[in-house]
Amino acid sequence: MRAPLFPCLALLAAPLAWAQPDPNAFDPLLDVPPRSAQPTRPTPKEDFRSPGFFVGGLGGVYLGDTRSYLTEELSELRSDVNGTVAVGLGWRTRSLIELGLDVGLGFGSTWSPEQQTDKDALDILAQPRILAHWFERPTWGTYAGVGGDMVFYDLEPAGLNQASAGATAIVGVQWRTGPHSLIFLEAGFGGQFDFLAYRFEDPTADELMEDPELTRKKITGAWFPFGRLSLGYRLTALGG
Repeated sequence: MRAPLFPCLALLAAPLAWAQPDPNAFDPLLDVPPRSAQPTRPTPKEDFRSPGFFVGGLGGVYLGDTRSYLTEELSELRSDVNGTVAVGLGWRTRSLIELGLDVGLGFGSTWSPEQQTDKDALDILAQPRILAHWFERPTWGTYAGVGGDMVFYDLEPAGLNQASAGATAIVGVQWRTGPHSLIFLEAGFGGQFDFLAYRFEDPTADELMEDPELTRKKITGAWFPFGRLSLGYRLTALGG
């Protein structure tokens, strides 16, 4: 007994009709991928200048006329080279300008009239500063600026021998050891005015001819050369 031809063909074609693809389905080869509803933003690059608050430590020497000398007849600073350790803090702006303050101890010496020799002395050094980072790269840079030096010599319970203030020109170079740390090498040279310095001068022959009663006069205050060499480490961008 033969089955009808048309129903058989319909049964065979049914799976093919069900298997035909949806013409509206996404084709990765022909269609453009749909855009995201919220486009991704590029990640901002970190500012290698590390603006913000910083803190660090340094060690080095201060030199020039930095040895205290005090007697009844003469008060002055004399040539020497002394070691120092200090801490520094400040703020690096997003421009080339940096503001800072270094405060430290100096391991100097002073003249002892009783022993007729020099002895160890403790000095206090402070330097507010303003710097300009005129050349910078992600790994290193150079800077220059000016600092206002204040030094108190031979600090002890009885008082101090000398106290000076002045200006120092500063140049330095720094190397970045990480995104928030760097090493710097710095030099500064200038002058300091010693407010406690004094000396006595005898009147000249011409002055005595005009006034035979003249006696020695006391000259107070004097300028002396001053400089620093420092090597330090700094933690940067502690807030900004």
